[in-house]
Amino acid sequence: MDVSLFKEINKWAVSTPALHGVFLVIAVWLGVVILAVLFVIAYVRARFLSEAPERVARLVWIPIGSLVALGVGQLLNHAVARPRPWQFVPGALILAGHPHDYSFPSDHGIVAGAIVMGIWLAKDSLIAGIATVFALFLGFTRVYVGAHYPLDVLGGLFIGAVVIAILSPLAFKVFNPMARKLAQGKLRWIITSRPKVEQTVTRFSRYS
Repeated sequence: MDVSLFKEINKWAVSTPALHGVFLVIAVWLGVVILAVLFVIAYVRARFLSEAPERVARLVWIPIGSLVALGVGQLLNHAVARPRPWQFVPGALILAGHPHDYSFPSDHGIVAGAIVMGIWLAKDSLIAGIATVFALFLGFTRVYVGAHYPLDVLGGLFIGAVVIAILSPLAFKVFNPMARKLAQGKLRWIITSRPKVEQTVTRFSRYS
C-alpha cells in the first residue's frame, strides 16, 4: 500500500510540471527553514508572557531534542535499510536527485515532527497549529519529489514528536531552573521582554 500510494502521488507529479520547481525547493530546504522561522516566532512570542522563563526553556529543548531524534533516526535508518524510491520503483519521476542513503525514516520528517511537538509543549497553540499543517505539507512534498515513500515521512514525523515528548520531563527539569536564573541576571533579555519591575511587583503580589 505504501508503494502504491507513492506511485499515485508520483503520477500526479508527472502531470503537474508547473509545481516541480516550487515543491522541490520546499522539499529540499525551504520547508525546514519555514519551520525554523515558526520556531523563532514562538520564541519571540514567549518572551512577552509572564511565564516566559518556562516557555523559553521548553523551546530551547527543541533544537537539542531534534538532534537526539536525528540520532535515533540514523540508528533506525541503518537497521531497516529501506532502499530509496529511485532504487526500487522503475520509471518513477525523481526530482530530488539520487541519494544513496536509506529511505526510512525521513530526516526532514524527524526535524519537522520535533519542531511541531516542541511548540505544542511550549503551549503556543497558534504557531503549533500552523507548524503542524506545514509539517504535513512538507512531508507530502518529500514524497512528491520522489525522495521518500509516505511511510518514511510519517515515520519521521512520529519519531521526532515521540522523542521530544518522552524526554521533555527530564529536559524541562534541567532547563527551567536555568531559564529562571538567567531571567534575573544581565542576560535576562534572552529569556524575557517584560520589565524587571513588573516581575518584582508580580512576585510581591503573590505574597500580599
